[in-house]
Amino acid sequence: MKLIINYDFIKEVYNARDNFTLSKSFFNNLPSNIKFIPFAIGFSALYGGDLSIASQASVVGFGLISAGDVLTDAIFYKIYGEDVYQMTASKRLKKLVGELEDLNIKTDYDSLLESELYEKHYKVDVNEGILPRLVEKKYVLVPGHFFRGDKEDISILQEHVVGSKEYVLSLGSPSKKTSKRLANSFS
Repeated sequence: MKLIINYDFIKEVYNARDNFTLSKSFFNNLPSNIKFIPFAIGFSALYGGDLSIASQASVVGFGLISAGDVLTDAIFYKIYGEDVYQMTASKRLKKLVGELEDLNIKTDYDSLLESELYEKHYKVDVNEGILPRLVEKKYVLVPGHFFRGDKEDISILQEHVVGSKEYVLSLGSPSKKTSKRLANSFS
């Protein structure tokens, strides 16, 4: 059984677990700010015609927008004492606890905060559609609860087509790959 969510599970764990830092704010805003660069280059090229000036303007604009976002997050943190990303990540993870019950994964919010990414793979998928797509597979160890209160780590696979907003969670662990090599006969 698979669970479809619209956020990166392990990134939300890190956001909920870690306190506010300027680098955390910058990297959380990066996907939305990077969309500015092609727009600025296109706009500058359309009206100015010089691509070197357009690329310089897009870098300056990207820097200003990123600095504004980081400053806004810092002011919010200073006034309210809580990180915007930490608040939303906590809400999402608390909701995810109930959704993981559908996958027969018994865990709680505090256990989700102890989750760790232990392996990551990328694969080019050419089976669907005309264009190939890059599929990211992350394997996360989540502490789970069992009948007698014992804790045991459960491996969750998160699959994500890079560029999309759909993340698929399921039970899974990485497969062991065997190597086909000739044995050394030097003994």
